Amino acid sequence: MRARERNAINYADELKRKYNHFPAVRRIARHRHLPQHIYNARKEHRIMKESRARKYVY
Repeated sequence: MRARERNAINYADELKRKYNHFPAVRRIARHRHLPQHIYNARKEHRIMKESRARKYVY
């Protein structure tokens, strides 16, 4: 990991710690954050899997 990335992650963690008492920050921190393309790929694979299952039912 490069120094710039490490600094950004450390800064974000420090902000999360500093403002942890805010309900909105706590709620956001509880959720898992992934890149958008991972969400889209997961959604597409789920659709393909359901489609395959429907095909084999008939």
